[in-house]
Amino acid sequence: MRLVLMHNPQSGNEDHSTEDLTRLLRRAGHQLVRDVSRRKDLSAALAEPCDLVVVAGGDGTVGKAAERLAGTGVPWTILPLGTANNVAAQLGITGDPERLVEAWRDAEVHGLDRGLVHHGEAAESFLEAFGLGAFPRAMRTGQRLPDAASTSEKLARDLELFRATLWGAKLRGYTISADGQDLSGQYLLVEVMNFPFLGPNVPLSRATPGDGKLDLILVTEAERKPLVDHLSRLCAGEDCAEVEWPGRRVSRVVIATDARRYHLDGELRAARTPRDHFDVEVEPHALHVLTPRALAA
Repeated sequence: MRLVLMHNPQSGNEDHSTEDLTRLLRRAGHQLVRDVSRRKDLSAALAEPCDLVVVAGGDGTVGKAAERLAGTGVPWTILPLGTANNVAAQLGITGDPERLVEAWRDAEVHGLDRGLVHHGEAAESFLEAFGLGAFPRAMRTGQRLPDAASTSEKLARDLELFRATLWGAKLRGYTISADGQDLSGQYLLVEVMNFPFLGPNVPLSRATPGDGKLDLILVTEAERKPLVDHLSRLCAGEDCAEVEWPGRRVSRVVIATDARRYHLDGELRAARTPRDHFDVEVEPHALHVLTPRALAA
């Protein structure tokens, strides 16, 4: 196959070079058309014919690639090399790069949804989740901390930070309409999710990223302790895959709030006005991802 490689060498433990990945792809019989590391370079690379875009990195790199690939019809796949790798894990793409490349011989292309957030004049996209409240505040605190020594230490630190932030978070008022239903109220956390995991591998919803729907998670005061307990069990290394609070399957959510910060996947953003208005919708099968059958089974 003719491949375009998008690689972030700073992902995860940073023990993977572009040269090593290039040799791996060529040994498997593939032709490398271009290797890039930035979104704008990927756009230029897509001007040349290619059969598959290979995204090597973590969730941040995957999200940047998805933004450029949406609507192009070009299939893509992941070599997960990041910290959490939520997207790859949900798609069943796990294991070392050599095994994954070999598994492309027996693979299928599946449609993958993405979320769109209309915010003022801008339209922004997300692959995993858009959210307000305690999680963006935890992200803000984490940005001020020194880098963790390893991937596992970063995951553990971010999980504990989310737990502590949620425990001390104040309720905030939100005006929310979900598919026309008024769900306005006081919440600790508001997440619109396309994937079931949030941030440091936190199972928070039952979202399925190819069903044309999003999962709306609203955490009230009554759910503070259950969610903190859930995060505490995760911090202790327990298997907590079962989600204890149901979300609402929605196609469109309109949110008005005076929250100062929000997140799109792993990127923290600042509000533009004292009371922001977000119009969130799903774009069904905007992307086409190649998933090896043997891994998905």
